[in-house]
Amino acid sequence: MASTKAQIAKDKGNNAFKVGNWAEAIGHYSEAVITDRSNPTFPLNRAAAYLKLNKSARYQDAERDCTTVLSIEPRNVKAFFRRAQARSALERYADAEDDLLNALRIEPSNDSIKSELSSVQSKKAETAKNLTLKSNKRDQTTLTSVVSTNQPSTTKPTRRRVRDVPIEIVEPGAEVTEVDGETSFKETPSSHASLLTPVQSRTLSRSAEPPPSTTSSSVQSASTSAPYPSSPKPTPRVGAGVFHRDGKYTILRSPDSTSSPSSSPGGSTSVPQTHFAFARAWNNLKTSQERFELIQLIPPESLPALFRNNLETELLASILQTFLDMSSITPEYNSLILAYMSSIPTIPRVHQRIFALNMASKPPVAKFQNQLSSSKDSSESHSHSHDHSGPHTHSHGQNEHGHTHEHLEHAGKYAERDLPDYSHRNFVERGFTIGIGGPVGSGKTALTLALCKRFRDEYNIAVTTNDIFTQEDAEFLIRNEALPKERITAIETGGCPHAAIREDISANMGALEMLQAKFGCQLLFVESGGDNLAANYSRELADYIIYVIDVSIDLAPYVGASLDVMERDSKKMRGDGPTVFTSVKEGKGVEQVVEMILSAWKASGSPGLQGAN
Repeated sequence: MASTKAQIAKDKGNNAFKVGNWAEAIGHYSEAVITDRSNPTFPLNRAAAYLKLNKSARYQDAERDCTTVLSIEPRNVKAFFRRAQARSALERYADAEDDLLNALRIEPSNDSIKSELSSVQSKKAETAKNLTLKSNKRDQTTLTSVVSTNQPSTTKPTRRRVRDVPIEIVEPGAEVTEVDGETSFKETPSSHASLLTPVQSRTLSRSAEPPPSTTSSSVQSASTSAPYPSSPKPTPRVGAGVFHRDGKYTILRSPDSTSSPSSSPGGSTSVPQTHFAFARAWNNLKTSQERFELIQLIPPESLPALFRNNLETELLASILQTFLDMSSITPEYNSLILAYMSSIPTIPRVHQRIFALNMASKPPVAKFQNQLSSSKDSSESHSHSHDHSGPHTHSHGQNEHGHTHEHLEHAGKYAERDLPDYSHRNFVERGFTIGIGGPVGSGKTALTLALCKRFRDEYNIAVTTNDIFTQEDAEFLIRNEALPKERITAIETGGCPHAAIREDISANMGALEMLQAKFGCQLLFVESGGDNLAANYSRELADYIIYVIDVSIDLAPYVGASLDVMERDSKKMRGDGPTVFTSVKEGKGVEQVVEMILSAWKASGSPGLQGAN
């Protein structure tokens, strides 16, 4: 059942859709998606609005939304149908055909699906026919010797055949599509009119002057038929080449800075995939209208994944100013702007940037402060006072944890640690999350297995594991039947495991939220890869952290480890902090760990009824 807030946003989107206001509808549907990610209706409706916009980038958005729906409801016919429409518009006819065939298997008598399938198959056949004709017309590639024209020659130039590889030169702005294993290139509207039309198998024309002898020891740079300018104009650079299985070869030219889509107002701008690409494109645009068109390429709920921890204060101020400008110029964009404003507070560390803007008295912040404050993820007010003639002090809101600038003389004390703040935590979007970390071979996976077996009959749980290049931990849990395999996901970090649980937690957050959307979990476990250096969790990821310090106590005698030394060192470093000696094999200490998890879960105020689904 959709939440009241999400349902209201959806109804507003439906009303805007009915009157043909697609942008406003997208804004309302985006708000619904952010509020309730488990409801497939919201992204499905937004996909329909994206299709109505009839823009290339929006077809990709529609495809993505339909894929999201199918991850929740694998037999959703409308999702298959709309994704097929998006893929057909992107000229990916084979993929569109697959979607329609899947939809037809579910609803064999649906005439709309049959009609769309017939249309897609016709387009697919026509495209394949055109490619065949185009391939048959290709001549063998030849090269003509190019020599100096400032000396006469009595030697007749010869034409030298080289490898018979058909070459197709593709200019910047060409759109690449895959059709039945063949790569085709379609020039997009963003291509400049002065660029060369794609050609194949070119033969370089001879100079109008008689060519000199090919035995000349030097080749001059001047030619009467094609003189070099003293200041050559920038030309598209050859960026890459693609060899095909049939022997064909395609040259892809890299665009120069003067023809960059991001620097050409009104041109077709590609969707930025990283924060740095977005910032570069943003700074190349000058007007609020152009910048607003750029940010619309990014769905509101994708802002946290795009910016991660990298959003700079100045860029945030510029984005807010753009929203302010567009809100006053075009009020019908307000619902879409509000969807973005609802997503901004979910960007990691954004409230530090907001504080910096407040200190700098940036105008947009005052305009949007109420919206930011009303967001479910918004932090409490955070104020500072500085007296540079004396000590440096801070004051904080009631629920804000304090911090100081002095250098600590010790590693910190358990009793003086910052307590977790659950006041703004949305446990419906992601269940209470337990992070399990520690060095390589310390027994993290064995503990995770024991906890799964202990919790699974009473609680609704799921697990995500991390490793650098393998999925061995997840496979171990599946092999030992810790949980049904669909409740276990694996992440290959490709680098230091601590980076994926502390610095860039997006992969883990995505995996956990996917599990939450599927199963509505009460408890989620995330196991870090073995890390001997710094396997601590970001508080944005883990609500409760278990650190496996050393080998299991039943192994200690065999590896020369002393339990007395372990206990002494633990008390020295942890003070009153709980340290549990466990033996998973013998069942020792596991129940103590379970009790601590349940106690922390209860203290967090997380909802959830006992009983596994």
